Amino acid sequence: MNFQFQICRYFFLVMAITASAHLSAQSARALFSTDSGTKISNQSSEKKSEKNITQKTSYAGLQYTIFQRLDQEKSVKVSPSKKFKSGDQIKVVVTSNKKGILTTINISSDGEISVLSEQSLKAGSEVTVPSKGFLKFVGKTGVEQLVFVLSEVAFSKQKQVNNNIVESLSEACGSKNVAARGLVVDDAAGNQFSVLDNSGKCSASSASTRSLVVEIEEDSGYGVLPAGDLNSGALLALKLKLVHE
Repeated sequence: MNFQFQICRYFFLVMAITASAHLSAQSARALFSTDSGTKISNQSSEKKSEKNITQKTSYAGLQYTIFQRLDQEKSVKVSPSKKFKSGDQIKVVVTSNKKGILTTINISSDGEISVLSEQSLKAGSEVTVPSKGFLKFVGKTGVEQLVFVLSEVAFSKQKQVNNNIVESLSEACGSKNVAARGLVVDDAAGNQFSVLDNSGKCSASSASTRSLVVEIEEDSGYGVLPAGDLNSGALLALKLKLVHE
């Protein structure tokens, strides 16, 4: 009896490792662009003889790109890790591969919080910050932060949820919450993707949110998670750090 239990446990462990390895082999950009990946379904011990069943998993995510203005006529894509100097002018373009609501929040270097927009998006829609012109770095140096939050529906208590989001992200959504550490991933530029609950707080309510995948490819950043989590009320948050030195 104990031997059978060990065999069954080993079988599920192998299946989990295989599924995880397969997911990691798929880039965030590919999952964002095709909106689907693959997962290997778990089978009961009664069906060991059957072949593994591969299923499609839909992914929801955000892509971000920073453009710097060169002159009156031209702006170019720059690295997400670029540090800016006084006088530099930029704009940020964020794209969602799923329909939903995208809330944009600015956190100034002084910690002042302001909601810039809340927009309903179709799949493939872009949001540009600012909507017209460019952001210009002036005054004292520091870190400006833009927060983009993708949700399936609008927040019922907008102000409270926004405050919760800012507080969660300022704590790196896991530095104090051990259970939620797997819900925060920094990309190669140090920008942060996080999974929050529908109140804007850190939550580890769904194990599948640990499938958060991020990547920087061709100077654009990508972060995706299973669309089912978004449909269940989870929020996908991107905290973009703009360094003024």
